[in-house]
Amino acid sequence: MAVTSVLWGELAERIGIPNALLCAAVAQLLGMAALLRYSIAGADELELDPIAPIPIPNWRSQFRPKRVRFWSPSSMQSTRNEHANSRRRCCSFE
Repeated sequence: MAVTSVLWGELAERIGIPNALLCAAVAQLLGMAALLRYSIAGADELELDPIAPIPIPNWRSQFRPKRVRFWSPSSMQSTRNEHANSRRRCCSFE
């Protein structure tokens, strides 16, 4: 491909870009006409049926984030109060 791009560039420099594009169009037409006469080997044996769609996994159900309790002064105070209340309930001698 690199060699042919150099050749097309050289052709464009010598005869001009519009004429080089015209030559490219003629070369494509000749190539398509040649395909009518000569087939590509093994093209009849290719399996061109579409495949079944691949199922997309449900990532949300597989990876659930853990609930994290962030520390804040107010949450610490409520934790202390809960702890003190539970001690009063369990250890009171009435």
